[in-house]
Amino acid sequence: MRPHVEIVDQRDYIWHMAEFVHAEGTAKQKNLSYDEEDGSVSAKVVFTSDWGRPGGVHHAETEWYVLTGRVTLGGTELGPGDYWHAPTGVLTPAITVDAGTEI
Repeated sequence: MRPHVEIVDQRDYIWHMAEFVHAEGTAKQKNLSYDEEDGSVSAKVVFTSDWGRPGGVHHAETEWYVLTGRVTLGGTELGPGDYWHAPTGVLTPAITVDAGTEI
């Protein structure tokens, strides 16, 4: 279990290449919190090019909160302030993301 963290200042964390499987395009991420036991992570992600991933089943609980830009999930567009959640084992549609989007 990840320890409780009182204050996180994202300026203290470094950017690295995002860790998305089966995706086309590029993104970078800052891990704000990471559990070494189960691999769960809370991260800020910036898509540095147009990005996409085909539909499929998520093997981990997934949550995205859109800070800037546009995410298209199947036929639904998400913009700043929108939230998306996919429970483990649920089939999700293809996802596309505009370059410059932050989640």
